[in-house]
Amino acid sequence: MTLLFGIILNASLISKDMNAEYYEVVFNANQLSSEVYIYRIIVGEFTASKKMSLVK
Repeated sequence: MTLLFGIILNASLISKDMNAEYYEVVFNANQLSSEVYIYRIIVGEFTASKKMSLVK
């Protein structure tokens, strides 16, 4: 669960074990407004937080 400017988004794009390869995920942002969002990637013990600018 992540707090983004007072809005809590809790979403999972992929939640299963996968082999180490190159993968693409389609992210549908139709329900989100134009904002700067912070997302978190968690893989095993690795965690990274990044900013995403959504412009419609």
